[in-house]
Amino acid sequence: MNTEFSRAFVDALPELVWTARLDGHADFLNRRWLDYSGLSEDEAIGLGWQTVVHPEDLPQLLERWLSRLEPGRSQQAEARLRRFDGVYRWFQFRSNPVTDATGRVVKWCGII
Repeated sequence: MNTEFSRAFVDALPELVWTARLDGHADFLNRRWLDYSGLSEDEAIGLGWQTVVHPEDLPQLLERWLSRLEPGRSQQAEARLRRFDGVYRWFQFRSNPVTDATGRVVKWCGII
């Protein structure tokens, strides 16, 4: 698959899709994620995605994330995410590790 097709495919999915480095910095957010949040790609990449997670939910979400990074286990959590109009909605966050040929976790991918 070429990169342009891959991007169009992921943008067409009816989910908020993301990938992140091992340190939790987002390195990809699909169009649906950006449209929902109202953030630009530049605003959301890195740790900017955290600005749309409800302040009461962010500490627990980050704690859960960090506790699963090292063992490389699939994750699931619930948190409120702010929509472009300022309304918070509950979402189920699900993620899986992406591994290299040796089984080492190199990235995380997820859907909301």
